[in-house]
Amino acid sequence: MNTFLEFIPSIIFIWFILVLFKPAKFAPFFKSKPRLKSFGVFFVCAALFSGIINATMTPEEKAQKEHEEQVKQQMNELNRNQFARTLELSTTSQANEIENFLKTLGISNVTEIKHDETLDEPNTGIKCYRLTNGDTKNIFLYMNPNKTVQAVRYASTNLYKDGQILGNITDLVLTNEEEQYMRIHSEKVIQGLLKAPSTAKFADYSEYQVSKRDGIGTISGYVDAQNSFGAMIRSTFTIHYNLKDNNKNVTSVIFDGKEIF
Repeated sequence: MNTFLEFIPSIIFIWFILVLFKPAKFAPFFKSKPRLKSFGVFFVCAALFSGIINATMTPEEKAQKEHEEQVKQQMNELNRNQFARTLELSTTSQANEIENFLKTLGISNVTEIKHDETLDEPNTGIKCYRLTNGDTKNIFLYMNPNKTVQAVRYASTNLYKDGQILGNITDLVLTNEEEQYMRIHSEKVIQGLLKAPSTAKFADYSEYQVSKRDGIGTISGYVDAQNSFGAMIRSTFTIHYNLKDNNKNVTSVIFDGKEIF
């Protein structure tokens, strides 16, 4: 009975579509505004038959329908969640746990997850996924067959492995603000060491080498400037910054191979 009743709204829907294209042929009984009136007929009939179907359903059928709707909703939630979808998780709670765990490692803005089969471990069943965290790539997430995290690595440095947290990505990756500060500040420091700072011509930003390790930022470059005799010479420099807790304090300055402080 319910199957037959559920079939009727489908017929009404088809009629509604046909009326939109050819109202004179499929709704001749509406003398004026057939398209507009067909909207009203469609929604009234849909609501009417939906009520009839619900009223005639047995408790078992209602329970089955509610279960199917819950399963459908759960599947939609899983498909919308990139962690659940890509890592092939069975619940969104698993996805949320993994996402929250990554945040404890400083990985809080995952924009992309890709399975890298070349880094899988077939003997153990461990799978590897490449993560993109904002502008930071080269983050590797290793998942056990039971869908728990086995390891998290940034480049060649382990942040987590076998139940132990070994580091935080914020101690290894320079933010744009940190890098910009180091570039500007380092030039000011080096100018203070030159004989003729007004003649200084620093390397292009693309030629600088910048890095971060254990919260210590390092910037290396060169500068062309006049010496005491007025000749232009090139000098190299490396400056280390303590970037922990946003201090940005200079810890070491090496100029032409000599540590100034």
